[in-house]
Amino acid sequence: MIKTIVNIILKYKAKIFIVLIFEIIYIFLLRYKGNSLKLLHSKLFTDNIPTPYLFLSKISKFFKNKEIKQMIDVGCGSGRVLYFFSRKNPNIKIDGYELNKCIFADTLKLKNNNKNIKIYNKNVLNEKLKKNYDIFFLADPFKKVSDYNKFFNNILKNKKKIYIVIVNNNKFIISLKKLRILNYYKCNKSGYKIYSN
Repeated sequence: MIKTIVNIILKYKAKIFIVLIFEIIYIFLLRYKGNSLKLLHSKLFTDNIPTPYLFLSKISKFFKNKEIKQMIDVGCGSGRVLYFFSRKNPNIKIDGYELNKCIFADTLKLKNNNKNIKIYNKNVLNEKLKKNYDIFFLADPFKKVSDYNKFFNNILKNKKKIYIVIVNNNKFIISLKKLRILNYYKCNKSGYKIYSN
């Protein structure tokens, strides 16, 4: 755990202070939920390290004036993204997919009675996503580039205009060449990109 925290600090370098200020504001002052960090040591999926509130705040500003009805969080972890966007936009319907059973159980408790959030304990790579999602949110859930390509090839069959938000992804993904990048925020070795088809 200590090694992971040190790596996070090294990743953000001097901007760690900005990241920490946003964490303090959202966790303590605004009482946002979904702040659990868990190391999984999986060969297929990354550890549960919540997306920084700094990024979520900037991403939500990008989507502020856009008509968003449905969103999916792939590898929703402890539910930070689900909770953040459901509070920012109470009318948005959000699905979260989390493969790890323990994390899934904890995230279900967070959901409470929010009828606009649905959480599934399934491997999203094996699912045929039937809903018309407007936003696909991925905070680096897969370890294999082939899994990213499989996922994107599946969702890019959709003729509807979609947004894809990728956080902390430094992998070369062939499928992303087909997309336009609309927004990019870099915070040293980390950051996010918003794409559209």
